[in-house]
This record gives sequence, C-alpha cells and structure tokens, in this order.
Amino acid sequence: MNDFEIEMLNRIEKSHWWFQIRKRILSDWAKTFPDFATLDVGSGVGGNTQLLIDMGFKVTSVESSLLGVNYQISKGIPAIHGDICSLPFDDGAFRNVVCLDVLEHVFNDVKALGELHRVLAEGGQLLISVPEDPEMYSEFDKKVLHHRRYTKELLDSRLRFVGLEVSQMWSTNWFLKPIVKFLRRRGYLNDFGQINPLLNYLLFLISQIDYFFATSRVSGMTIWVYAYKPISH
Repeated sequence: MNDFEIEMLNRIEKSHWWFQIRKRILSDWAKTFPDFATLDVGSGVGGNTQLLIDMGFKVTSVESSLLGVNYQISKGIPAIHGDICSLPFDDGAFRNVVCLDVLEHVFNDVKALGELHRVLAEGGQLLISVPEDPEMYSEFDKKVLHHRRYTKELLDSRLRFVGLEVSQMWSTNWFLKPIVKFLRRRGYLNDFGQINPLLNYLLFLISQIDYFFATSRVSGMTIWVYAYKPISH
C-alpha cells in the first residue's frame, strides 16, 4: 500500500461500512481455521490483525509500508516490515494465512502467491480477497496503485498454478455493484472519503444482506477465496 491508502485506512477503517463488512467476513471464516498460528500479510494499519488477536489467534503481522508498521506498533501490534514476494519466514511456518485486498497491489502476483504457498503448512488454510471485474477499473484503482482487478477464472488459475487448491470462491458487494460501477465510470466514488453516518449504517445493512446471499454465480465488487495447501503423499 502507498502512504495515501495507509492514511485513509487509519482514518476510516474503524467506522466505514466497507471495512466493517470485511471484518465480519473475516471473523466468520477465521472460526474455521485449523489452528491459531496465523499470518496476516499486507496488514495495513492492523484492523484485521487486532480482530484476529481478539479472537484468540497468535498473529504475525506483515506490512510493506513503514507508515503502516509504525501505526500498528503505536497500537501495540508487533508488526513486521516485509515484502509479500520475499517473506522472512521458514517454509510451512503457518497453519493459516490471511491476505485481504493485497494481491492487486503487487505487480508479480504469481510470485506473491508462490510465497504464500511456501510459508503455508501442508493442510493449512488461506483466506484471500481481491477486487473483482476488470471493467470496473477506475481512477480510484489508479489512486491506490491497483495493478488489476480480477475475474474468478484468473484468480483460480493463478492459485492452482502455484499449487493451492480452492475450497470455495464467492463474490460480495454484488447488490451495490451496478450503482457503484455507474458512478465510478463518471468520476464519482473514487475515494473512501467521509460518509454520512446514517448512509454508512444503511450501506452496512445492505452489505450484510449481500453477504448472506453471497454466491459464486454472479460478479460482484470483491472476490473471496478460501483455499488450502494439499498434503503431499
């Protein structure tokens, strides 16, 4: 992440509906993790890391932005400065890996996925989210240095290429997608600025309904993947 996005996250992550629903999804899926040793890659300002810590997980937080690392340390989170394409950990060091909204920032996402595969223990689980639909690529994506938006087919092929198997893949934020797509094409909604509290609450309620009916059969604004590293024989 660049410093612009880190500053933005630190201002609004605790309250903005987009990040709140992401934490709800993370919380639900973390309950299915096979162990407590967890790596949070691209942890930003530590919101998701703190959620996992509060759930009882032993979390190692890695962030490429020094500003993000410093924000986390100021909050009592012992974050590590590191690059997803060259993680400073032994092979198979973690039973769970979380990588939310990170791969789109990485030029060589295949290399990054290979590193996630390397540090994941056999039988370990990986939770990933990425922005969906290349046709939605807008000034907002450019501003936060997104190299791409994904299709399910592209993400699935890259996961399998590095040796990861997909347990489940689904889309969220599909209900609001037509409106957001229309507005972003016309130059609106190209940042995560302050939002009216009532509207923020309404959008959070809509996103919860959206998540309840999340499906792989439609295209949304976010792709989620629950994958695993097969046990070798």
